[in-house]
Amino acid sequence: MTIETLCQFYPISARTLTRHINGFLQSTPSFPHPKTKKAIWLKVDATHLGRWGCITVFKAGTDILYWQFSEREYYDVYRTGLVWLIKSGYVILGITSDWHGSIVTAVQSVLQNIPHQRCLVHTQRLCQGLITTKPKTEAGNMLLGVIRELNHVHNQYEARIWIKWLTLWSRRYTSLIKERSYGIKDDGKRTWWYTHKNLRRAFRTVWLTQNHLFLYLDHIGLDKDTNGLEAEFTYLKEKLCIHRGLKRNRQREFMIWYLYFKSH
Repeated sequence: MTIETLCQFYPISARTLTRHINGFLQSTPSFPHPKTKKAIWLKVDATHLGRWGCITVFKAGTDILYWQFSEREYYDVYRTGLVWLIKSGYVILGITSDWHGSIVTAVQSVLQNIPHQRCLVHTQRLCQGLITTKPKTEAGNMLLGVIRELNHVHNQYEARIWIKWLTLWSRRYTSLIKERSYGIKDDGKRTWWYTHKNLRRAFRTVWLTQNHLFLYLDHIGLDKDTNGLEAEFTYLKEKLCIHRGLKRNRQREFMIWYLYFKSH
């Protein structure tokens, strides 16, 4: 509720209530610590907050465990979060992420032997954006059909079938995605590029990380996507929109309290 609405229920002025709320926001809380060692399946993602950066959030089940503000997604942000969780008593059994380069490197440096699931929703969205919904080539149409089935894999048998489809596509169209186009730069130097670069990138996105696409089938508790975090980001931004009159530092404090309450 807004301050004006609250003042209708309590015998207090808007100015006094604002002072109390500002004092409350400034006393930002610390991250929650488990009383004993706690095993968790972790989801990690970041959302951008316009011109002033992004917030990276670590979530396990329904609890938000750690968050950090930064200009953009950095390796140090992810590594710091993982190290803090481990030192705080959390035992990380597995991680699901969008496979951003910084989180992949951080997991490899801190937790080398745990399952790291690539978010299937992010993967499918990325590949379909590269291929488009109406590919102009037969190869594009065939790969789009394979990609659209990515989120419909429910067991190991279906996973093997999906990998087989991808392998058959690779055998048939490898020469196509290796085709090059040549040209001359403005300075007169020769240059080249892959003729079907978007199709090539979409294929390599799933081909090079196929061992991380279906780990959730082997590990009960490991999520196949980060949808739970995406929903949190949506709710958080809706709340911020209601209170869009807050100054930037107040918005930051508001988000910290929101995430803190979501961790309990």
